[in-house]
Amino acid sequence: MNPNKASWRVSHVIAIVVAHLPPWFLPAIAQCQAFWERLSSRKRFRKRVKFYRRLQEQLATAEKLKRSPSKLAHRQAVENVILRYAHGYLPFAPVRYVEQFVVPNGFDLVTKAIREYGSVVLVGLHSHWSHLCAAYAVCRGIPFCTLRRPEKTAVTHSLHKKLIFYGAEALFITPDTPFAAILKALLERLRAGKNVFAYVDGIYGERIHEFEVEGRLFRLRAGILQVARLAGVPVLPCQASIQENKLILEFGPALEIRTPDQVEDVLRMIAVSYINYAKCNPTSLPLKQFERQIWGKTV
Repeated sequence: MNPNKASWRVSHVIAIVVAHLPPWFLPAIAQCQAFWERLSSRKRFRKRVKFYRRLQEQLATAEKLKRSPSKLAHRQAVENVILRYAHGYLPFAPVRYVEQFVVPNGFDLVTKAIREYGSVVLVGLHSHWSHLCAAYAVCRGIPFCTLRRPEKTAVTHSLHKKLIFYGAEALFITPDTPFAAILKALLERLRAGKNVFAYVDGIYGERIHEFEVEGRLFRLRAGILQVARLAGVPVLPCQASIQENKLILEFGPALEIRTPDQVEDVLRMIAVSYINYAKCNPTSLPLKQFERQIWGKTV
């Protein structure tokens, strides 16, 4: 049996029963509903506290390892865990708590671009960057939507994976979804004044752009940049890192893409920002496994 269909039948029967109850019974129903809402809010509060406590534990561990060069690999693993829990913490936590942990550089460029163009595309080299930057924007009251695979939002999936997209509208896609349909869905939302966040290391069916930067052969994808060009909205590069146990979010300037040649220029700019990031943050994300995915062998 289809669980959604069964759930609809149950709710339909309940609605019919409630409709035939006498008026004096309605306050009792309202009290039950209020109790359920309080219970749900407590569950959300417990999740937020859980993420906050785990985040603080990992920050404390990173502080202890900071003065120990021999434990560099361990510190890198701890920082990755910090970023993972930050995904779930940022959308849940009040802004005043988030500001104590996050250092947003250039976030005013995002709000300015939205006021000027109506919508923007927030794009990172990979998912960790764009997820964290978009989660901070959602925390500050700026809605975003993104591409999402249905299995990533399943109930059985781990909690932090689901909370990455808390407050964001998910455009569900599968490996069988035509690439043109994906771009069309994104284009419609941008033209409707909605913000989109994505990353340039993968959309299903997208052609890979290969280019060399500082002796490395990058393999990136430019579908989201093409959509921004067609919609006439700017692209804002973003990145994230851990420094001194703070989450540093970097929001780049709004870049207008008017020609296909400018698409590759933006990709090169994102690649250069990653190389500079890797030089300055040797213990932070991304891992070497990810590096092998985005570029080929050293030329």
